[in-house]
Amino acid sequence: MKLKLILAALLLFLFSCSGKNKVPSQLIQPRQMQQMMMDLLIVDAVNTQRSITDTTIKLKEYNVASLKRVLQNYKVSQELFYKSYDFYLNNPSILKPIADSLVAEANRRSTQAYADTSKNNFHGNNIQNPKQRPGN
Repeated sequence: MKLKLILAALLLFLFSCSGKNKVPSQLIQPRQMQQMMMDLLIVDAVNTQRSITDTTIKLKEYNVASLKRVLQNYKVSQELFYKSYDFYLNNPSILKPIADSLVAEANRRSTQAYADTSKNNFHGNNIQNPKQRPGN
């Protein structure tokens, strides 16, 4: 019995060390996973915002439906997505660059959105500096 446990531990160690930074070909590759995760983050943010203004929205149901739409868009099954997701969660050295790029992209989009709203007020009219207004 001890020999089987030692053998199992040794095999697990060997397989976990080989190809450490490589995603198995049958799983979603990093670039596509990054794109899918960004889409899911955006959808989640939109759904959360909607649920704040519309209390009839059931956020969990909206997020499940949104996940299905994102997976359909990428032609990925739920099973493949969750297998891939679990793989990335269990391999932080592979997940970290994806997470870092998601944070960078979210910050870029947030900065751009802020810049866009700074140029215009909420009615779509240009906001002018009082010193630049005609007649001043």
